Formats: sequence, structure tokens, C-alpha cells
Amino acid sequence: MKRFVLAIASLAVASLLLALLVWAGDIDIGLLVDSLMAIRTGPLALIALTTIMILGISAYKWKLVTKTLQPEASPSDGLPFYFFYTCLGGVFGLVLPPHISNVIVRSIGLKLHHRVPLGHGASTSLIEQMFDLLIPAACAGPGLLFFFGLIRFQDFALLSMICVAGLALVAVVAGSTFLGWLARPERLPRAGTSRLAALRQAAHQYAGAIDRRLLVQLCLLSSVRFAVLGGRAMLIASALGFFIEPTHIWVSLPFVQLSFLVALTPASIGIAEWTWTGVLYGLGTGLAVATHFALLHRILSVAIVIAVTTVLWVLKIVRGVAVKPAHGAAGPG
Repeated sequence: MKRFVLAIASLAVASLLLALLVWAGDIDIGLLVDSLMAIRTGPLALIALTTIMILGISAYKWKLVTKTLQPEASPSDGLPFYFFYTCLGGVFGLVLPPHISNVIVRSIGLKLHHRVPLGHGASTSLIEQMFDLLIPAACAGPGLLFFFGLIRFQDFALLSMICVAGLALVAVVAGSTFLGWLARPERLPRAGTSRLAALRQAAHQYAGAIDRRLLVQLCLLSSVRFAVLGGRAMLIASALGFFIEPTHIWVSLPFVQLSFLVALTPASIGIAEWTWTGVLYGLGTGLAVATHFALLHRILSVAIVIAVTTVLWVLKIVRGVAVKPAHGAAGPG
């Protein structure tokens, strides 16, 4: 009952935040629909491609971690398995925080197909996503300096790259000690007191199994993923005909990514949109443009993830139907 009440309250908060955003930006729903319908095939294909790249990078990182932590139970069917469950996690991210939905869906996938215990399966996803959280956090400091006019964009970019390089250096120098330090008992909060508790528990459990090479790979791949996220945001703005300074998008991105940690609403609906709007508007983008972009960015991203997952699901069903007769033909006789 308590969870049901919390879910209803969460949906109510999301609805309120979106309603306030529509009111603040004087958003015309008809204009939103017209903007979506006006996107040409070429730009839409590029947006879809970058979305698939983002999902693919996450899937590949998960594969690397799983093969390291669960080598005896890692899926034999390769990247398609990881990609499908990463996409499915993205769909469930419509009702759950994305980082949590991936953990749940992927761990269930490993359990169903490869008998990996749920806790161990969850640990692989938590560790895979570690740098997806640390990299935006590292860029947020330079972003604040730029937001308040203390540095130029060139300085923001340079400082961000230095911070990310520092993360990679820590991974190279410290290796598994990096996870061991993160998971020291005095740093492990009691259950239920922090979103990071599960990640730290996983780090404590697997610190000895993760080497420097894997940590560096995860850091580099998460950096590429972060860059593709920024590129996709610029593609979406361009495809919709909105003039938004690329510098504004890049400075907003770390804060938007971190906003998904605020689990007050399903998939941080409303929170991420207000973050886009607040930072873009604070940097000089018009309020109407910022609000329309924030909503349409969400709609396009979600629609493409659902479309890709649907196609994969259909292919999975077709493949299963095609394989059954083949097995039957190989039977008696």
C-alpha cells in the first residue's frame, strides 16, 4: 500500500512539474506536434543512429563487466543479448529511474537466460554505469563556473577534459583499489539511506576482480557515450529548427544527466525537463525555445528507444519461431 501511494504521489509530482513547464513556457501543444511532424527523414535517421550508439555503448560496457565478473555464466550469444536487455531497460526507464531500470531488467535477463543470481546480475549493471555518473559530476564543477560567468567556454571544455582525464588516471594508477576505497566499510551507508549504497556494496564485493584495464575501458567508453549524448542533443535542436548555442547544450548536459539521480518522479520526468530549461534559460536561451526543446528532446528520445526495442522484440520472436522447426527437423527420424 505504501509503495502504491508513493507511486501515485510520484506521478502527481511529474504531472505538476510538466504542467508548470507548459505554463511557464507558454507551450502550444499543436506547435509541438507540428515541430515533430516537420522533422525530415535525414536528421531523424541521425538522431536514431546516435540513440542506438548510446544504447550500444552501454550494452558493450555491460558485456565487458559481465564477462569479467561472471565469466562462467556470461551469455554465449554475444552483444545482441546485452543490447536487447539494455534497450528493454530503457523502455522500463519510462516508469523508473533509468539507472535503476537497467539494473532490474538486466539482472532479470541474466537470471532467466543464464542462471546468474539477481544480486550478482545487478552488480554488473551498477558497476557498468559508474562512470556514466562520475563523468557528468566531474564536468558539473566547470559547468557552474561557466554558468556564473567566471570562465569562458574554452576553459569549461579544457577543465572538463582535465577532470575526466583525472578519473581515467585514477583508474590506471589505483586499479581495483579505486573500487576498494569506494567500498570501505566506513563509507558504506546503511541499507536504504543512499542511492549509492548498492553501488558501493557491489564495489566491495567485486573490487578484487576488476583490474585497471577494465576501469580505463569503462571510463573511455562512458566519455564517448557522454559526447554522443551531447551530439544527439544538438542534432535534435537543429532538426526541430531551434537555434540554441552549442555551448549552452554542452554546459547543460552534465546537470541534466545528474538530474536523473533525483528519483522523485518516474524516469525523472519533469525534473530533467526543468533542468534543461533552467540551465539553458540561465545561459541566455529564450524561455519558449528552452521549454519546447526540453519536452521534444524527451519525446524523441523515448519514441526512438521504444521503436528500437519493438523491432528487436519482433526479430527475437521471429528468430525463435524459425529456430523451433529446425530443432524439430533434427529430432526423431
